[in-house]
Amino acid sequence: MANAVLKEKLELFKQQLLADKKKTVVLGVLFLVLIVVLVKTFAGSGDPDAAVADLPPAVAAQPAPVTPIATTPTVAVPSSTAAQSAAVALREPATDDEPLKVVPIANLPRTLERDLFVPTQWARYESNRSAAAGADGRSTSQPAPSVFWTALVGGMKDYHAIRQREAGEITQELSSLTLQSTMTGPQPLAYISGRLVHEGSEINGFVVMRIADRRVTVRKYGQTRTLTMQ
Repeated sequence: MANAVLKEKLELFKQQLLADKKKTVVLGVLFLVLIVVLVKTFAGSGDPDAAVADLPPAVAAQPAPVTPIATTPTVAVPSSTAAQSAAVALREPATDDEPLKVVPIANLPRTLERDLFVPTQWARYESNRSAAAGADGRSTSQPAPSVFWTALVGGMKDYHAIRQREAGEITQELSSLTLQSTMTGPQPLAYISGRLVHEGSEINGFVVMRIADRRVTVRKYGQTRTLTMQ
């Protein structure tokens, strides 16, 4: 009975292999690979000593034992000498470390922190300080201001001069205008030197900013003036 069943299974397996030839080829290749792997496995599991004997002498030789380093006898150091060595080690910095640079910041000129266009301000201050140093090593004079600071101060003076000149011109031109009447309301109006103007109008270079009762505010060159009725 068992033989009949086994024979029937083999016939069925044979029919399936013949029906799908591609599957048959793949199974055959896998079976061959399995056989090769099994052969190599059993062939490589031999005697380890025999495998070592087949190696070259340089590879099969046992590693030489490691010889321990001979210990040197310790020399007793007096306590005073050890303390001195420790003190020297604390005082002397390592050769690889750079020495610290202490830069005093007292008595610096006020222009030193305001001059933003001079990268070497400290060097310039030190050179001026050493040149003007007295017998006690202290600086006797402040360094001269930089070119930028001088130009900045000069520019501010020129700006103030221009503003003063403009103020004089505005005062002179404003004297030629006369406020005759004003009318307040949703859209205020004013008569200035025979001309009807409203807020935003321009007359003789003056811009009307605000019209109030018997008063008109005008602006020119960024300066504000007020016209009043006489």
